[in-house]
Amino acid sequence: MKAFAFRLVDDGLSEADWLESLGSFLALRPPSKWKDGDEDTFNRELETLAGRFKRAESLSFGSSVNVRGKMGLRIAVTQADGSERQEVIQSITNEEVDLKQFQNRIAVLIPRDTRLEMALISAL
Repeated sequence: MKAFAFRLVDDGLSEADWLESLGSFLALRPPSKWKDGDEDTFNRELETLAGRFKRAESLSFGSSVNVRGKMGLRIAVTQADGSERQEVIQSITNEEVDLKQFQNRIAVLIPRDTRLEMALISAL
């Protein structure tokens, strides 16, 4: 996962070279030389590593130092069938104004019953 993360943020390569590097890492062959199954391998490995990255981000969320000017939220919703979706969301100061405006507009529509409020928010 560390090598994957380093490739994602490597800004020392041109876009074409970056894509070749990432494709080579995930599919074990540069995209310019891919064969029939290599795109499937790339997609499968990308999904696997992205999932691992998101789980690591979620696990480290509570232990991270609060950065001034940033708002962090971890939201997890589990459906009755056991399926779950979770996201760690970081916003920066200039986004907080927009978020506050949305919050104010939506707040008047949300019921004051905590249970219904949470059900509505999770459905959204």
